[in-house]
Amino acid sequence: MGWSQGVGGGLVVNGQLVRGAHGTAGEIGHTSCDPEGKPCHCGGRGCLEGLIGLPALLAACADRGVAVADAEEMIVLAAKGRPAVADVFRDVAVTAGRVLAALAAQVDPECIVVCGEPAALDELVLAPIREQLAALSLPAAPRTVEVRGSALGGDAAALGGGGPAAAHHRAGTGRAARRAARPRRRTRRTPRPPPRSRMYRPVPRRRISPSPYAGRPMSCGAWSSSRAALS
Repeated sequence: MGWSQGVGGGLVVNGQLVRGAHGTAGEIGHTSCDPEGKPCHCGGRGCLEGLIGLPALLAACADRGVAVADAEEMIVLAAKGRPAVADVFRDVAVTAGRVLAALAAQVDPECIVVCGEPAALDELVLAPIREQLAALSLPAAPRTVEVRGSALGGDAAALGGGGPAAAHHRAGTGRAARRAARPRRRTRRTPRPPPRSRMYRPVPRRRISPSPYAGRPMSCGAWSSSRAALS
């Protein structure tokens, strides 16, 4: 789960990213937690992203009387144990854990990786998520779903987005791309036939005068004389 200004996710099965029939698989941030909640830019209401995204956390800190300049300062205060700020992160981690528990009941993952700025708080946010998974996601089933922070830190989303581009670049340097870039050989072209008007121009026929012996039986002598006359 990517947790930052927004909330997203990705399902990886057998080392491959599952995109879904319409390319929207893994949009965990747009799971509706409150159908009567605030409208979301996705068109829904009460989405998880609007409840646990960093803008929502800044607003929650302000409601509890803690003024923070930005998300970085908020993370620092929570890491130092500022009670009001730490409670905000625990509360939203519980909400995230409930959504992840529902997801885990459907797809049965081996591991859930949390990345983004809040993941730097480690057990402050990961422990509540684990508790919700243990309590709500098939607690009687003999399984254990690992929950851990990303080893890539806040750069996980950027690196993940660059992965498809790198794969496309590698595919572009393969054998097929080299073959396409190779100059094509010039082949001999078969001469085109002349236009129909030139091919089928009518040829005038020569007029041949009728033979004076046409329709009459001829003897051998007459036939020879007629041939001589024609020649």
